[in-house]
Amino acid sequence: SAEQKPLARSAFSLSLFRVTRKRNTPFRSQKDHATPAKSPRACKKVEKDLLKMQATLRQLPELKNCILIEMKQASV
Repeated sequence: SAEQKPLARSAFSLSLFRVTRKRNTPFRSQKDHATPAKSPRACKKVEKDLLKMQATLRQLPELKNCILIEMKQASV
């Protein structure tokens, strides 16, 4: 296991390096934010996320009431 540790560490630092390298390209990230997702799969994912958010927003008043009721019960 002592021999495997440096290997794991190098793999980790490599993945970290990859992530930071991707993040540190300003042109690419700006472009990504400026233009909508081009692939249909990405578009579908975004639509799905939006629908989830809308559903959550619709449930907020209900959740608020539940929380208020629980708080009242807790304070009694």
